[in-house]
Amino acid sequence: MKIKIAFTFIILTIIIVFVTSVWTTISSESPPPLSEPKAKPSNPSNPLPEIKTEEPPKQKILSEAKKLELQNEIRQYLIQQNINGTVLVGRKGEILFNEGNGYSNMDTMELLQPTTTYSVGSISKCFIAVSILQLCEQGSMALSDPISKFIPAFPNGQNITLTHLLSHTSGLSPIEWKTEMTTLTDFRDAIMKTPPLYQPGAKWDYQDVNYMLLSSIIEQVTGQTIHDYINNHVFQKAGMTSTTFIKPQGAGMTSTSYEFKDNHLKPFSGFNYYLVLGNGDVVSTTEDMYKFDESLMNGKLISQKSVEDMLTPRSDSTYGLGIYNNSTYFHNRGVLLGWESQNQYYLKDHIAVIIMENVRVVGRDIGVSAINISDITRKYFEVEENLVMP
Repeated sequence: MKIKIAFTFIILTIIIVFVTSVWTTISSESPPPLSEPKAKPSNPSNPLPEIKTEEPPKQKILSEAKKLELQNEIRQYLIQQNINGTVLVGRKGEILFNEGNGYSNMDTMELLQPTTTYSVGSISKCFIAVSILQLCEQGSMALSDPISKFIPAFPNGQNITLTHLLSHTSGLSPIEWKTEMTTLTDFRDAIMKTPPLYQPGAKWDYQDVNYMLLSSIIEQVTGQTIHDYINNHVFQKAGMTSTTFIKPQGAGMTSTSYEFKDNHLKPFSGFNYYLVLGNGDVVSTTEDMYKFDESLMNGKLISQKSVEDMLTPRSDSTYGLGIYNNSTYFHNRGVLLGWESQNQYYLKDHIAVIIMENVRVVGRDIGVSAINISDITRKYFEVEENLVMP
């Protein structure tokens, strides 16, 4: 009887140990209870997306089948519209399309590529504007500073501010170039001697001399050439490894420029390099331009407040500081000979359309082409998600 009781006790002990072990294992493998997600603060008065300091994750936002369908539709649009250039479409950090259509040189029949370089003309001004805003953040200057602070002898300089220059509301007049004018200091001196067209702030009048003067001030304040400063503080920060500047000795673009007018294709040869110095002399690719857009909006170049300053129109023209903003998208356009570029970034759904052409079609609005391409792209996402401000 004692043996039977002892045996029963041993069996019960084994069962208890086994059950306890299994329960402990199950408990240790179970996920912790989900915590309530933190509500994201809203700021309906701010028209811009929240600027994050880190680079957004490159997420796969379309199935491969849908992406191929989108790419084919964009490709067909470029062919139908006879766009001879490279076009990039990106969204939320992902490049959806980046292809060349047509020829970089009509004589050699060399095809355009995603890596083809173009003059971006006046798009260069947004890099100068970012440079000024960086120096403002560092305390080297302020947007409200009169230019007399930097150039004491400048006529009426106490009433012309950096904001006036950045927004093309300074009233300054274009200048006549002379062969001895080869530096920004030379241009500054010529601007000082030329009577203004308007009083500062009286009206918007797009003049390259505004950005020549800003570039001269950047050189004075930093002790660096404008090219060195932009390369070190804008291009390198944004990862724009294929972007450079036009040089007097050679243009540096890997595409030849043409103009199509009255059903006639005319190649361009040679131009005055000095007239684009410090206001329109950047050479770039579509991918590098997209890197700039993403870096600007994600806080890698300037703060959110500075981005807001940059995108705030200072006149009826919708021009802010180096860039246009019509509240739906910001954009800038550059033209030099037959090279024409459009950079368009939609603030709500983060779609970027960048077009760089080396055949400028007289009478065609490249901005309309960018809008049409954005509409093609947008319809692929309308069904899948609700596009709202982050």
